[in-house]
Amino acid sequence: MLEQPGWLAKQYQIYALIDPRDQAICYVGVSNDVKRRFYEHLQCVGIGQQEKRWIKELGQPGLSPLIQILETIQNTSKQREVAYKRERYWINEMLRRGHLLLNTSVEAEPVRLKIREIAEAKKINMSRLSRMADINYNTIRAIWDNEMKDVTVSTLEKIARALKVDVAELIEVLPDEEQR
Repeated sequence: MLEQPGWLAKQYQIYALIDPRDQAICYVGVSNDVKRRFYEHLQCVGIGQQEKRWIKELGQPGLSPLIQILETIQNTSKQREVAYKRERYWINEMLRRGHLLLNTSVEAEPVRLKIREIAEAKKINMSRLSRMADINYNTIRAIWDNEMKDVTVSTLEKIARALKVDVAELIEVLPDEEQR
C-alpha cells in the first residue's frame, strides 16, 4: 500500500474553545482538522446540549468562541491513540485549574466532590444547604452520601455560591488508582 506523503498527512491537535467575554476555557477537544471541527462547533454539529446553549448565547450579541491550540501531536503510527490520551490530560488539567468545561463525551479522571466536608466545616447541614442553594433536598442527600456522584455544572455553581467558595474548591480530580 502506498504511504501518504508527509505534507498531506493531518496532525492531531488538542484545542480549547474560549469564551471571549471572560477568557474562560469552556471546552477541550481533539481533531486532525481543527479548522473543520471549529466550524462544526459554530454550526452546533456534533456537540452537547450545554455547549449548544453556550454557542447560541454567544451568538446573540454577535460573538463566537475563540480557539487556542493547546498541543500538536507528532506524526507516528500511534498518533490517534496518543492524541486522545493527551486530550484527556488537557481536560483534567483544565478541570484542575478550575475551568467549568462543557465537555460531555470524553471520560475525564474521576472527580471527588468535597461538598460535604466544606459544608460541615462551615456548620451547614444538608437541609440548610438545600435551602441556601435552592436545590432539592434529595439531590443534596445523594451528593452528601456519594462523593463520586455525577452532578451538573449548574448544581455545582449553586452550591459554590451557597457555601461562598469557588467551584474549583468543591472538586478534587483523582488519579485513576484512587477510584473508589
